[in-house]
Amino acid sequence: MKNIIFALLVGGTPASATAPPAMTPDAFIRVMIESRYRDDTKAPPVEPFDANLTRLMRPDPVSGDARIDFDPICNCEDYDIGKVTARRISEDAKLAVVEARFINMGAPVTMRYTLRRNGQSWQIADIVLPVQGSLVAMLGGKPPQKPSGVK
Repeated sequence: MKNIIFALLVGGTPASATAPPAMTPDAFIRVMIESRYRDDTKAPPVEPFDANLTRLMRPDPVSGDARIDFDPICNCEDYDIGKVTARRISEDAKLAVVEARFINMGAPVTMRYTLRRNGQSWQIADIVLPVQGSLVAMLGGKPPQKPSGVK
């Protein structure tokens, strides 16, 4: 069960959410959120998280316990996602910060994602959770540096 949670967290985004060369960071987040929670998607999963965040989320090697028990992309356990919007806050050659707003289970949610460029695509390097703050810091890591101009 513990490894199932990790597999859902890491590998639950359809291939349609990969970022082609022309996809902007805000488009990547919007498409990723919209497609990740659709039950009718049959595309194979892709890795939405960068290597550091993936490593930090791995189950504890001794106990096998999951490090988190929720999906950090929506900051939820249950979902009914709709009305997704995303706007780029800042971007440089390697990193971008995107703010997404959506409705989950009837409640408005605002999330901030730090993305790292991986070749021609993007991956999530950190998520600022509304109450907990940086997911990377919560998991014991050092949050990535922000692009210039981000508070």
